[in-house]
Formats: sequence, structure tokens, C-alpha cells
Amino acid sequence: MNTFLKIVIPLCFAHALTKDIPSFLRPCKRDDVTLGECMTRTAYEIVPKLKNGISELALDPLDPLLVSNVSFSTGGESMRLDVKLKNLKVMGLELFVVKNLTTKINEGIFNFAFYVPQLRIVADYEIEGKLLAFAVAGIGRCELNGSDVSATTLWWGKLYEKGGEKYIRFDKLDIEFDIKNVTVHFENLFGGNEELTLVANKMFNENINILKEELQPVIKNIINDVLTDYVNKLHSEYTMDQLFPL
Repeated sequence: MNTFLKIVIPLCFAHALTKDIPSFLRPCKRDDVTLGECMTRTAYEIVPKLKNGISELALDPLDPLLVSNVSFSTGGESMRLDVKLKNLKVMGLELFVVKNLTTKINEGIFNFAFYVPQLRIVADYEIEGKLLAFAVAGIGRCELNGSDVSATTLWWGKLYEKGGEKYIRFDKLDIEFDIKNVTVHFENLFGGNEELTLVANKMFNENINILKEELQPVIKNIINDVLTDYVNKLHSEYTMDQLFPL
């Protein structure tokens, strides 16, 4: 093979693997002192499009977000519950707001805060346990509402090569997470006894801090998985030079 073909064929192969970056995805120069501000503006432009998904980025619709199942338990003296949730629909993530994005891009480190004003989850549930001196059991639908959801995240990424081009993959994410206000409602407790169901839900919400302590890690893990999946899909579609040109 002559020298010309040795150069041209790899270049053509690399070009075939990459795709043109869409107009709404703003590239940010990696050596710019305002890189974090640029990435924050890009996030503001992308997030509203996530509600219905972005086919160009292979991103599924974000709202509602569908989750197959989660479970949690409480171990308080007044409330001991084992809860299984299935067929979850998570709503409100379309209002996800990115704040204070900073990065050490050459080290693959990204740090940002985000805020969600209102989060609503509906699901099928199974519950067993004890509420004060009473045994609690039920199967049915439930709803969880949270407001003023805030978090700070720290990401670690690693560069890898594909088709002669450099990409970044995020393998580690630390997230500090808080929900200011939480309410819950379970239907059909105590075999459908409406009066006892009303009393139980009242007591759940009067002792919401016990449930909140267990719910926060569950919601945190859901958001963690979603963010990691979305961010890695985005960065697997476009090279570092496309997203963060020199």
C-alpha cells in the first residue's frame, strides 16, 4: 500500500465513526477561562429538549422517567417498614437546572450543582411492617412528592480512543443530595380500609423524616444512574475535539 493510502484510509475511517455535532450542542473551548460558564449555557439549552428525548444524542425522554423497581426499609422505633416500588414514573426532571459548573478538564474532573423545584413519583407498591403498635400491610398505588431538590456532584472521567479519536467516559460520580419537603400517600392499606389508610398516611407524613432518611438515597441513586447514562451517551457520540475544541 502506498503512503497516500496509508494516510487517507485511517482518516476516512475516523471520519466515518464521528458524526456532525448538532446546532443546539454548543462546543466549549477547553482552554477558555470561561469554560464552566460555556458548559452551563450549553446545559441550559439541552435540558428543555430532554423531556421528549433527543434522537441525535440517543437520549430517551426524561419526563416521565421510567424506573422498573426500587426498595427501601425503615428502622425507626415508631415505624418499621419494608417497601417495594415497581413501575415507577418520575416526573419533574424536565425542570432540572444546572448551577455553578466548574471543571479541570485535562484531569477529567467536572463539578456542578443542580436544582429541581418539584419532583413527583407514582408507582405500584408492596408494604409490610409496623406503625406504632399496629401491623401495616398493603398492595396498591402510591405517590411521593418532593420539593426544593438540590444536589452537588463531582465526576471523574477517563479518556479513551475509538477510531483514532479521543472520547471521555465517566466511571465515578459522587453526589450530595437533599430534598427539603417530602409527602407520601399510599392507597389500599389494611386491605382497603379507608379510615385506617387515612390514619396511616397521616402518621407517615407526621413522621416523614424517618421515611425521608430512607427515600433520599433511593431518589439519589435514580438520579445518579440517569445522569451517568445521559452524560456518557452524549460523550460517546462526539469526540473531545468536537465538544471541547482547542
